[in-house]
Amino acid sequence: MMVSSNFNGIRMFLFVALVAIPLCCGKVHQGTVRCEKYDQNQCADDPKLCTITTEECANLTTSNKLTLDEPHNYMLCFASWLTVNNSQEPQLVKKGCWMNDDKCYHQKECVEDKFSAPVYFCCCDGDLCNKQFFHRPAKVDGKSLVDKATTEQGPDYWKKSGVEQLVKTVLYSIVPIIGVVILVITLFFMWRRHQRHMGHTQLPTVDPSLAPTPSQSSLNLQLLELKARGRYGSVWKAQLPEQYVAVKIFPLQDKQSWMAELDIYNLPQMKHDNILRFIASEKKEDNLTTELWLITEFHEKGSLCDFLKSNTITWAQLCHIGQTMTRGLAYLHDEIPSPNHLQAKPAIAHRDFKSKNVLLKQDLTACIADFGLALKFEPGKGFNETHPQLSSFDPNPFSCSQVGTRRYMAPEVLEGAICFNRDSFLRIDMYACGLIIWELMTRCTSIEGSMEEYRLPFEAEVGLQPTLEEMQTLVVTQKVRPALKLSWQKHPGLSKLIATVEECWDQDAEARLSAGCVLERLGQLSRSVNSGSGGLITDQSLPTSPLLAHQPFNTYTSSYVPNTAVIDIGGVRDTLAPTHPYFNSC
Repeated sequence: MMVSSNFNGIRMFLFVALVAIPLCCGKVHQGTVRCEKYDQNQCADDPKLCTITTEECANLTTSNKLTLDEPHNYMLCFASWLTVNNSQEPQLVKKGCWMNDDKCYHQKECVEDKFSAPVYFCCCDGDLCNKQFFHRPAKVDGKSLVDKATTEQGPDYWKKSGVEQLVKTVLYSIVPIIGVVILVITLFFMWRRHQRHMGHTQLPTVDPSLAPTPSQSSLNLQLLELKARGRYGSVWKAQLPEQYVAVKIFPLQDKQSWMAELDIYNLPQMKHDNILRFIASEKKEDNLTTELWLITEFHEKGSLCDFLKSNTITWAQLCHIGQTMTRGLAYLHDEIPSPNHLQAKPAIAHRDFKSKNVLLKQDLTACIADFGLALKFEPGKGFNETHPQLSSFDPNPFSCSQVGTRRYMAPEVLEGAICFNRDSFLRIDMYACGLIIWELMTRCTSIEGSMEEYRLPFEAEVGLQPTLEEMQTLVVTQKVRPALKLSWQKHPGLSKLIATVEECWDQDAEARLSAGCVLERLGQLSRSVNSGSGGLITDQSLPTSPLLAHQPFNTYTSSYVPNTAVIDIGGVRDTLAPTHPYFNSC
C-alpha cells in the first residue's frame, strides 16, 4: 500500500508539473508567438466568421487534439492567396500559424518569389508578420520579372481595395480623354491663329510692315486722350506740331486688319472730302510690345452715331449729312478711270457701313472711315482673281462673306446667300445706307410731337446685343424693318424720303438704289424743300457740287444702277427728262 501510494503521488506531481510549466512560463515552442488568422472556407459557412483575427501559436494542435507547443517545434506565420483573371488585387485564402519551415526562419517579411502559381504562399518569422504579404518573383538573367506593390491586409482591406480600384479606373478613363480634349482645343486655336494671319483677302501692294519704326519716323506725335476702343484696336486723339490727329492703334495680333485698312488708303485717287483723310502709318516697338499705328485727320464731333445720341438735327442738316455721306459712298463704290498719268481707282465695298463708321466734321460734313473689312474690285480682273478666298469655302473670319455688324447686315448676308460679284457687295452697303438715313430721320426736329431718345436700327425689336439667329429671324424670315413714323408723312421732305429708304433696304438686293441715285434724290429734295423753308442750311449754303467735283474729268456713271444720272463737272444737270421733279433721275 505504501508503494502504490508513492506511485500515485509521483504521477500527480508529473501531471501538475506538465500543466504548471506552460501556465507559468507561457510557450515552450520556439519562434513566433502569434499570427493573423483568416480562413476563406469560414466565409461560406458563416459570413460573421469572415474576418481577420489573431491566433496564438501555442494553441496550435493536431487533428487528434494533441498540442504542438513543444520545445522542438519552431513556430512561424503564413499567408496564401490567389489572383483572379490576372487582377492586380489578391484574393486572400488563408492566414495563420505555420511551423518548422527552414526557408522561413528569421524572415521578417512574408514574400512569395514564384513568378506564377495556382495559389501563392509565403511564410515569415515574427509576431503578426503575415499582416503584410508580398509577391516578388525571383530575377531571371539579372532582371526582375515583376515588382508588385505591397498589399496590406486588415479589417478594412476589402473596403479600401474597392475604393482604390474605382479611383484607378476613373483616372485611367478620364485622364486620356482630358488630354485629347486639351490637344484638340490647342490645335484649333493654333489653326484659327494661322488662318487669321494667312487668309486675309486684302494683300497690300507694298508690305506695310516695312513702315518706318519710331527711330526712323520724322513725326513728332503725342497721344492725348483715348476716344474709343473697338474690335481691332483703340482710337486716340493726338497732337502733331501743326494739328490734332486721330491715331488708331492695333495690337500686333491684328496686323492683318491694319494691313487691310492701309491697303485701301494707299489705293490711287483715294483723296476725297467725304472719305477720312489718311496721314501716315507707323510701327511702334519697344522692349516688350509692338503696336501698329494708323494716323488720320481728327474730327472733334466724332461719329454720326455718337452725335445723334446727344443732338437733334433740322431737315436742312439731315439733307447735308445725308448728301455728304452718300457722296463719299458713291465715290467709294465707283471705278475711277486713270486721268493723265494717274492709276485707276478700283470700286470698293465697305462691308461694315454704319453710323459708327461715319465721322462728322465741324460743319456736319460727313466722311467715311474704318476700311478694315473693305473689298476692292480691280478693273480688268475677275472676282476669283482678286479674292480667291471668297470664291470657295473658307472659315476665316476676314475672308468669309458673313462679316460686319449684325444689326446692319443685309438679308442675303444673314442667310449666307451672297453672289460673289462686285455689285452684290455694293448693294450690301446700300442696305446699311438705308438704315443710317432712317437714324437721321428719327432725330429730325422738323416734325411735330415730342422727340424720342436715339435708338439704333432694330434696337426696339432685339435690344443692344442681338444674336445672329435673332437678326436672321427678324430680317430674313419675318422681313421686318425699323418702324416708319406716321408723323413723317406730314413733312414734305420726310414723306418723300421714306420711299428712298425703303428702296435702299429692299429685301431684293437687285431692287436697291445705288449711292449715286440716293445722292441725287437727296439733292433734289434739299433744293425743293429747303428753298422755301427757312432752314438753317439753305439751297445757297449747302454744298451742291457734283459727285466727282474733285476729279479732273467730266462725267461719271454709277457702278451698277443703269438709270443713274450723268453729272456734269461744270454744274449740276440731269440727263433724264424732267417728267417728275423727284423720281426722274433714278
